[in-house]
Amino acid sequence: MFKITKSHAFTHTVNVQTPIDGDQHREDSFQARFKMLPSDALDAFDMSTDQGTKDFLRAAVLSTEDVMGEDDKPVAHSSELLEQLIAAYNVRIAMVNTYFKAVTKARLGN
Repeated sequence: MFKITKSHAFTHTVNVQTPIDGDQHREDSFQARFKMLPSDALDAFDMSTDQGTKDFLRAAVLSTEDVMGEDDKPVAHSSELLEQLIAAYNVRIAMVNTYFKAVTKARLGN
């Protein structure tokens, strides 16, 4: 049974590929809680630009967990942390991909 709600949020693991030496990548992950945006709201974001992608994530990301600082201590979610995350291209792309994979699978299942 499908339940219609005014708003929907979900938490998914964001897998980030970080380039390292030797043509290799390290996979890191953290949790992100997303707000499912209505499809007409998505039209406001030009996802082909850095600014549009950043604006989309500012609207869609409610919180993050399991993010560590350089001192290996957990970093609490804040708007400053979100800005640091979305400033990194590989993290920004991983977050966008995670969101759309989640809502696409949800749409395919309904």
